[in-house]
Amino acid sequence: MKNNINSIKLAQNQCKKLIDWILQISLWIIIFLFILLTQISNSSTISTTFGILFLLIDIAYIINNIFFSKIFKFIFHIEESDNITNALDRIFNEHPNLSFEINCFHFNNPKVIDINQELENNIKKSNQNSNVSSKIFNSELNNKKIKTYNDTNKFYYYNCKDVSGEIIIENKINKNYYYFVNLNLKIEIIFADSISFYDYETQKNTFLNKNKWRDVHTEIFEKKYIKNSFNTSFLKINNEKIPIIFNWKFYIFFVFICAAEIYKIFFLNHVIEKSFLVKKLISSRNKINEEDYYELNPKIIINNENTIENKNYFYQNEKTKIKPIQEKELEEAKNYEKYILTVQQIKEMENNLKNFDYNYNNINVNDEKMQDNIDIYNDDLIQKDNNINNTKNDMLEKLV
Repeated sequence: MKNNINSIKLAQNQCKKLIDWILQISLWIIIFLFILLTQISNSSTISTTFGILFLLIDIAYIINNIFFSKIFKFIFHIEESDNITNALDRIFNEHPNLSFEINCFHFNNPKVIDINQELENNIKKSNQNSNVSSKIFNSELNNKKIKTYNDTNKFYYYNCKDVSGEIIIENKINKNYYYFVNLNLKIEIIFADSISFYDYETQKNTFLNKNKWRDVHTEIFEKKYIKNSFNTSFLKINNEKIPIIFNWKFYIFFVFICAAEIYKIFFLNHVIEKSFLVKKLISSRNKINEEDYYELNPKIIINNENTIENKNYFYQNEKTKIKPIQEKELEEAKNYEKYILTVQQIKEMENNLKNFDYNYNNINVNDEKMQDNIDIYNDDLIQKDNNINNTKNDMLEKLV
């Protein structure tokens, strides 16, 4: 689901850039043709036609670059906008809200779904146009999904500590000087111990089992949210004086002379693209020993200078009722964690095997020597397959 959301956002950004340049180039072409044709002919019809066409596109161009431009929104409020230190400091101070969301649904024509699924499986087995057919069937299934129930369940924990580490920014690289940063934030939740991970998974599975009877199909999503966080945002690197050209009046001027995209290129040449992973360590029952994670305290290094003191971003929920940890429960938590790690290792090995198999199937046979090499390659593939299956069985037997 996360990959789909990221793909949609990326497609939206690409589409926005495409629209920006289509409008920009269209205006330049109309202006060029208008000047060229008025030199050749003095016809008032041509002037009127191009004038109306220019006016319509120019209105769309102005609306697009003023009301739907992230750069203009940032420049318009540039005096009040945050620098990166203040923005991240607020996020480091916040604790994450964790919750589960469940959807119960069915399809309004299950017989058709069963037939489509059977056809899709048959096509995949025959390896004929499986990718295309899968997309077609999935789109049909999505159109027929009917949600009948939705609910959320919040996960409460005892304490939390920010262990994001350091982010390093240099605003002068070679001869380029940067005044802004386009920060792309992601959030990672780390469980401090086995029992915290066990409590989280237990609550999720209990919530799922409690509601899956409500309809034919059930899906559950894990949600994590930090107040004041954002996906991407323009920020000032520090509080130094910004050149006057980075002002909304200059931006408007470039829009009205039909050169907004030129201004955007100039602006983006003074922006650093930066990604940062905000890491929150949480514990559901045990108190986190802050000294153990001192080296992971957040630091914002700008031009070799730490702009925040060595703060300890720690949160403790005094209202949470701490359930005592039983020995049996702790043992179950450790075994469950081992099980999850084992499953992940198995999936990784199976993916490696699929990649190995894919490479083999895509080899082009040209001569006898190549065929001999392929036979050796195939034997190696079979041996790897057997090794993976043996390892998989050994891992699972240890957990029983």
